[in-house]
Amino acid sequence: MKLLTIEANFIRLFGELNIVGKKAVVLNGLTLSLDDVVKVAREGYKVELSAPACKAVSEAAALVEKWASSDQVVYGVTTGFGNLASVKISPKDRHTLQENLLRSHSCGVGDPYPTDVTRAIMLLRVNTLSRGHSGISLSTLNALINMLNERIHPLIPSQGSVGASGDLCPLSHLAVALLGDGEAEYKGKVVPVKKALADAGLSFVFMQFDGMDDEVYAALRGGALYEKKLAAIEMCDRYHIGVTLVPTIVPGVNDGQIGAIIRFGMAHSPAVRGVHFQPVSYFGRYPAIPDGKDRMTLDELADEICRQAHVEWSNLLPSRCDHPLCGFHGSFLVNGAALIPLSHAENVESESIATAKQNREYIARRWERPAEQAEEAEDEDTASCDCEEAEAECACDEADCDCDECDDCDCDCDDCDCDCEDEDCCDCGDEDEDCECEDDYATFDGFLNGIRKHGFTITAMAFQDAMNLDIERLRRCSLHVYQDGVYKPFCARYITPMK
Repeated sequence: MKLLTIEANFIRLFGELNIVGKKAVVLNGLTLSLDDVVKVAREGYKVELSAPACKAVSEAAALVEKWASSDQVVYGVTTGFGNLASVKISPKDRHTLQENLLRSHSCGVGDPYPTDVTRAIMLLRVNTLSRGHSGISLSTLNALINMLNERIHPLIPSQGSVGASGDLCPLSHLAVALLGDGEAEYKGKVVPVKKALADAGLSFVFMQFDGMDDEVYAALRGGALYEKKLAAIEMCDRYHIGVTLVPTIVPGVNDGQIGAIIRFGMAHSPAVRGVHFQPVSYFGRYPAIPDGKDRMTLDELADEICRQAHVEWSNLLPSRCDHPLCGFHGSFLVNGAALIPLSHAENVESESIATAKQNREYIARRWERPAEQAEEAEDEDTASCDCEEAEAECACDEADCDCDECDDCDCDCDDCDCDCEDEDCCDCGDEDEDCECEDDYATFDGFLNGIRKHGFTITAMAFQDAMNLDIERLRRCSLHVYQDGVYKPFCARYITPMK
């Protein structure tokens, strides 16, 4: 079952944990004790997965992923449930099947469970899933652990059951929170789950975004996901969470949509903060050892970005904190339908080196949405005027008329004409939603504000696999996974044999 945080494949950047300094309960699915349950449920202990548990979960998830993308008959994966077990589910509907199952079963009633009971439910579910017998993905399981550690507690009604099993209904209420549905208790308040994530420190997310139509998603992900991606971006925008689109580029599948993806991101600025391209790498299970035509090198990717999005080569710079063949980045400012380049090769010292910490801080600054944007939006929500609809119904030319048509307008503002000072307000006079008016970057303050609000990055990272492994690149890696007391280069940690 592939259920991912707020629908899409998000990698969340947590703020400082509320329970820093607490000891952790390490789960392997076999040794959890009642004392451990009390520590987590009532004393705020953190939860971690053991290395063997991570391995078992990943291996089972790879098997389910293989089934989900095949024609093999697998109950509940490629077929319906219960009496519909004989109904084959098409590849494009298999993701939707899993989501619909959870939403249809989250039908409980009554008061929600107390916080300690909810935390115990979350812990027990993580412990069971950590045995690697269910096929859940490691990213989904980590999302549930992160919610528990961040003290984001989904509201689970205390009454209701589905079928002979008494836990399907409450566990569905728990699981839909990973889709961004429902409400949660966070810091003593009941809020929508997505708002709880934002309040907990979710400042930006990586969203898997492979293309501009469902043909691409059917080929790469086995289902129709495009409309869900749009809905997820809209929801993140509502809660002022920055989105970085992450396309996996596969030759012959979506390499012709590189420019369209960039333009999509620009059109959705400031919600979308940039595009992070990843040329396809071969991990886990794949049909055969790939040929050269099945890959895209970084220079080929950069060339396509320049050709399709009208970007100059000199605006895409190699990484300064690891091997230059591992990735590149470019900083821009969205100006209507155009990009103003902020990064230039001639302005970079050839021997300048950035640390991994500096690189992370730079990324965080560019990909998160500034706090003032959220504050401005909240002010707009509280100061919204309802007179626009009534004014539109008025047949006369004067906004302050007293004709019968205007009698229904309950607005008590001084003037129905827009006189706001909001930088988002378009004053081009045609109220066209498709207006691409350029922002005012002529002044220094306007330019700085534009960078904060409409800054946009085009970046790429080329992961290595068993067939193109470069030891020197591993040696200079700045992206690591902490496991068994050591830091492992990301590619080395997840590399799989050529089988």
